[in-house]
Amino acid sequence: MTGSATLQGRHVFGWIAAFFGVVTAVNGIFVYYALSSWSGLTASDAYNRGLAYNQVLDEAAAQRKLGWGAEMGWRRGNAEARFVDRDGSPLKGLEIAARFSRPLGEGEPIDVMLAAKAPGVYMAPVELPLPGQWDMQIEASGAGGRYRATTRLVVP
Repeated sequence: MTGSATLQGRHVFGWIAAFFGVVTAVNGIFVYYALSSWSGLTASDAYNRGLAYNQVLDEAAAQRKLGWGAEMGWRRGNAEARFVDRDGSPLKGLEIAARFSRPLGEGEPIDVMLAAKAPGVYMAPVELPLPGQWDMQIEASGAGGRYRATTRLVVP
C-alpha cells in the first residue's frame, strides 16, 4: 500500500515529548502565578505570636474578666463603636483606635481614632475606598482595662 503512513518510534516519541512539554509549560505558569500572587500570610509576626500564645490567652481572660460589651460597625462613611460595662452602663473616657483592612490583604489598612459622641458611643468618619468585605479591628483602653475586638463588614 503506497501512500499510507506507518506509526514509527520517532512519531510516538514526538507525541510523548509534546505531551510532557505542554504539562511542563502549564506547571511553570502555575508556579509563576503562585509565587507572584498573595502569599496568604495574615500576620507578619505569626511565629512570634505563636510563641507568646499563653500571653494571648492571658489577655483574653483579662478581657473577659472586665465584662465589657461592645457593638461596632460602619455605615454611611462613619465608624461607630458602643461600649458598656458588665452592668450595661455606658463606658466613658475610652481611647479607641480602629483599623480597617481587607481580609485578603489587598490595599493598605486604614487607621482612625474614634472620638466620644455620647456616653459610651464613639465615632469617626472613615471612607472605605472599595466595596466588599472589610475587617474592623478595635482596641479600646481606659477605665481600668483594655478591650480588643474584630468584626467583618460588607461595604456596598
